[in-house]
Amino acid sequence: MLLLKNKSLLIIIIIIVIIGCTYSLLKTNKVPHSDEDIIVYTDLTIDAPDNYLIAFSSDSLIELGSPIGYVDAQGDTIIPIGKYSHCWVDTLKHFAIVFDSIKTNNEVFAIDRNENRLFDIYFFDNWIDEPQEGLFRVKRNGKVGFANENGEIVIPCIYSCAYRFYDGIAQVAFNCETTKDWDEHTTLKSDEWFFIDKKGNRITEAQ
Repeated sequence: MLLLKNKSLLIIIIIIVIIGCTYSLLKTNKVPHSDEDIIVYTDLTIDAPDNYLIAFSSDSLIELGSPIGYVDAQGDTIIPIGKYSHCWVDTLKHFAIVFDSIKTNNEVFAIDRNENRLFDIYFFDNWIDEPQEGLFRVKRNGKVGFANENGEIVIPCIYSCAYRFYDGIAQVAFNCETTKDWDEHTTLKSDEWFFIDKKGNRITEAQ
């Protein structure tokens, strides 16, 4: 009789432990559905000039779409191979342009050496925006801003549309429609265009 009681008590204890562990695991790993699509961006911290990384791949020739990782000047792996695919550049000085076809639906974005997502790449006429007068267009959460050639965002991503800088001035709009013609050329349409300088200050008219 005593043995039966001890056995029953042991079974009860085991059940309690299993339930407790299961609850703890579910509580730890649960991610609210509303947060699944939220992208966290990080502002870039500039490293020392010689603190750069070099891309390597399992492919014999690194080309667009090749799986890549990054090593430092000593050959130590900093970013393991396979997490990202190659996209245009094979070195990471302040930032690198990559895409992850599994996690981000082929979104192209910039990362730093700590794999922080800095910004999304702005495409115009099916090509990444290139620096003009030291700045290029970038995106965060679908909005457009400007970064410098070090990858630092210097004009916040708050516009729906923006043209490149010419003579220190860019045309931007908070409300805008983007269309493409048969040849994939991009047209930006808005009735609310205005001009900003390289500090993001609004100016009344082009000088």
